Amino acid sequence: MGHKVRLLLSALSVVLGIAFLSGALTFTGMLSNTFAAITQGTIADVSVGVKGTQSIDSVVTPDYTKNHLTNADIDRIRGVAGVESASGQITQMNTVYLLGTNNKVVGMAGPPSIASNFTTEPAMNHKPGIEVRSGQAPTTDDEVAVDPSSLERSGYHLGDTVKLLANGQTITKKLVGTAAWGSGGSAGAAYVFFDDVTASQLLMGGAPGYMQAAVTVKAGSDVDAVTKAVAAAVPDGFEAVPGHQVADQLKTALDQAMDFVNIFLGVFAAISLVVACFLIVNTFSMLVAQRSRELALYRALGASRGQVARSVIFEALLTGLVGGVIGVGLGAFLAYG
Repeated sequence: MGHKVRLLLSALSVVLGIAFLSGALTFTGMLSNTFAAITQGTIADVSVGVKGTQSIDSVVTPDYTKNHLTNADIDRIRGVAGVESASGQITQMNTVYLLGTNNKVVGMAGPPSIASNFTTEPAMNHKPGIEVRSGQAPTTDDEVAVDPSSLERSGYHLGDTVKLLANGQTITKKLVGTAAWGSGGSAGAAYVFFDDVTASQLLMGGAPGYMQAAVTVKAGSDVDAVTKAVAAAVPDGFEAVPGHQVADQLKTALDQAMDFVNIFLGVFAAISLVVACFLIVNTFSMLVAQRSRELALYRALGASRGQVARSVIFEALLTGLVGGVIGVGLGAFLAYG
């Protein structure tokens, strides 16, 4: 009985050690893939914005009351050869928050709250953009839409009058629908969608226009060539950047952030493996010492030294194999959780 218990403990050590390591690697891999999918699914073929603000590192907040895109600018972009469509965009992070029925901010901790005007412009490579999931999109200044997760956590229902915290003041709107990016997950971010007029009032200081523009390039057209043509059509102070370049900038910044997560989780995984190794070595040493009489009996019955050694090694390999397979599965389960 003692032999079986020690063997089971050895297998458990292998399971836990492998689970921590595979869980850490799987988790960071899932995060990286999630952010990559979001990046690819929320950026247009060509992004037009204020010069110097396209970089993920930028901390400059332009004065949009003086520097913004007008409807005439958007129409001019639409007329560029190779452009299939273009939409004005207004987006700010951590400016507007949905308040739940308990008057507490929905989704305050962790991922940001993103306020935006509602547009149907496709994402890069003609992937779906913002899609209505239930109800309808906001079309007037007294309407609002949120992402499905925020609606579920808020306690509201479609058609209710909801409270929002905007620039430090509480405002009320009618909740008319839910919407989300067609790319799928938002990594926990909360979204609030308004019509163009309301978005400009809340997010741009009332400037009658847009912060930036999303441009969809016709299939078969050269994105870089269209980007240059769009850059020539936008007003001074704005620049056009191909979507793949913006995506690469975001990916580089996210990969750098993920390196810290990899190291942080990897240290704990390494510690668990080292501890597991000590436990396994000590346990098998005790097992072999405990079975000395049994092994001696095998020798007395004619078993060679090599056969006895191979039986012990086979037992160790079987323990490691079974524990490793279970550990990988447990690690994937932990990462999913």
